[in-house]
Amino acid sequence: MTTQHSRSPAPTPEGDEERTVATGRLTADGAFPPRFSLYALVQVLASTLIALIIREIRRAHLYRTDVPPRAFAQSRLRSICLAAVFGASTPSRS
Repeated sequence: MTTQHSRSPAPTPEGDEERTVATGRLTADGAFPPRFSLYALVQVLASTLIALIIREIRRAHLYRTDVPPRAFAQSRLRSICLAAVFGASTPSRS
């Protein structure tokens, strides 16, 4: 009984050329700052929203009574600091 192994076809020179062009566009000058800026913006928005959620939970008393208030303060401060760090780390244009 023989077993057949499926192999992918050998890459063609045209395919390699296309892959190199696509990779070149992604890693070219100017490609990293916009991608990182978008990532940083998402992180800033997420961290800010988490801080606002923590504030709302505390304001409306939507937590168990055995939760220490310090836990809210630490979590909120951590979210605000994370938002500030990502906001300050966006690449500047030269």
